[in-house]
Amino acid sequence: MQNFVELISHLADPPSKETPLPFKKYRAAFRRVHNIFDGVLPSAESVLMTGVGLTEHTGNNWVVDGAAIQYQVEVIAKAETLDDVLNAGIDPAHYKKLREIDAKSFLGIVAKARATIKDPRKDLNPGGQILRRFYGFLIFRASSTAIVLERLPDDHKLAAIAFLEKAGGKIFLIHFILLLKRMIRDGANDDPNDFYDMLQLLLLKDINLLFVTDDRAFFQYYAGAEHHRIVRWQKFKDA
Repeated sequence: MQNFVELISHLADPPSKETPLPFKKYRAAFRRVHNIFDGVLPSAESVLMTGVGLTEHTGNNWVVDGAAIQYQVEVIAKAETLDDVLNAGIDPAHYKKLREIDAKSFLGIVAKARATIKDPRKDLNPGGQILRRFYGFLIFRASSTAIVLERLPDDHKLAAIAFLEKAGGKIFLIHFILLLKRMIRDGANDDPNDFYDMLQLLLLKDINLLFVTDDRAFFQYYAGAEHHRIVRWQKFKDA
């Protein structure tokens, strides 16, 4: 379960013992996507910025518009070599750099939480500070560093909080809080890919969508029928 940025960033990975043919491995994922779906969904970043009323400030670093994603998926799915991808103007190194920035930022928030929250059930003040920092990171990132949440008018700040109480936003926030609890209380490993996994929950803002995954982390809680539209692959196939 990987989003576009994470997946494309691996195309130019060097061979390793675990993945001797990285281009073929990750190209296969694009081919499956290309065969299964006719179109593409909006990016999670676009959904976020629309939900908080900042659409006009959506950046173009992490956010790739639907038409561009579709073009790149088609190019990669049909490519025979990495050179075919590079010659089409698609640079996996760009996305790898973005992934590294995301990892540093997200794990920085996790590290701050570990340092300031000893008991997630009791340390409410530092917990609130971590959530505000996380909200700010999401908008700062989606605006390509143009928008700082704390500098926005109060109505925009309230819109950001309100979005995280609605479809898509609420389950995303619940998942993040429970992830922090597992890291702080249970000593779960810090994995920057967790950020990409849960980011896709924002797309559940569209009440016509389901989130299909076998990752057990998404079934360790229940956010209510309105929000928890998550099903396992086998159940989805049997429907």
